[in-house]
Amino acid sequence: MKKFLSLLFLLYLLPVSAQAYQIDDLPNVRVSGDFVLGQGKVETSLLPGGSADREISVINRSGQDMVFYVSLEDFAGSSQSQQNVVFLGQEKSPYSLKDFIVPEVNSFTLKHGQKITLPVKIQIPANAQPGGLYGSVIISTQAPENLAGVQNSNSKVKVVARLAALFFVRIEGDVNENGLIKKFTTDKKVYQSMPVNFLLTFANQGTVYLKPYGSIEIFNIFGRKVNKVEVAPFFSLPGSVRDQAYKNEKNLLPGYYRAVLTLDKSYGRKSFSTTINFWVLPWAWLAVGLVILIVLVLVIRKIFFRKNKF
Repeated sequence: MKKFLSLLFLLYLLPVSAQAYQIDDLPNVRVSGDFVLGQGKVETSLLPGGSADREISVINRSGQDMVFYVSLEDFAGSSQSQQNVVFLGQEKSPYSLKDFIVPEVNSFTLKHGQKITLPVKIQIPANAQPGGLYGSVIISTQAPENLAGVQNSNSKVKVVARLAALFFVRIEGDVNENGLIKKFTTDKKVYQSMPVNFLLTFANQGTVYLKPYGSIEIFNIFGRKVNKVEVAPFFSLPGSVRDQAYKNEKNLLPGYYRAVLTLDKSYGRKSFSTTINFWVLPWAWLAVGLVILIVLVLVIRKIFFRKNKF
């Protein structure tokens, strides 16, 4: 009898222990009509055959009970500099990760103000080649198989919300890491006022994602550094071209300036840099300069006229 009761007790506990996710009630969550995804980007490095456990979280702020669905999708870099990543739907990328990530559950329900912490297992095959693998865990308010052409009873298309947690996995080993600055420029050559707007276009020509970072140093006509704008690390996927925008907000005196972009490609090799030039000429200074020029011309003409008269 005791053995039978012990067996029943174990059977009762097994389903509970299999659900490793956690749901918490958060206080004072305002109704925003949406939901929030935590850990929007997950990075890890693994050896072939290695594994890792990571977590993502979802908070329901919709004001009502909601069912959420979990699906997997590869993503890739874009050759369009204005588009950071492209989600591939059912297609697989050359750097596919979606077969190697396993969320704890495929769906879950949250009341308003509740938060789920959802474990995600990453398991890399033993024969995986060195390089990068990329996939996403999609949290949506509609089951993935019903996303296309869904209509309600009033024949109105349902609004489906989708948020993605991006997973970047680097497989250790000998990889091709190569990137370059395609363009570094300002939006104009002469500024009447701040800010000065810089645009960086970076291309990843390797086989693994990069995280370039660095700075933009601004020098005046005498070679003195007057400001430094930080270039925070940003991710760049293989085959992608990515635009990054930066601003100099500090007031600069009228004159000629040189901006030097120095970028570290994040993999321990020599940094590289490029230089552009621009002017700061406020309207007030231009007006003063124009008045001075007119006065000088008049004075020179008067002197020249007197010499010719005598």
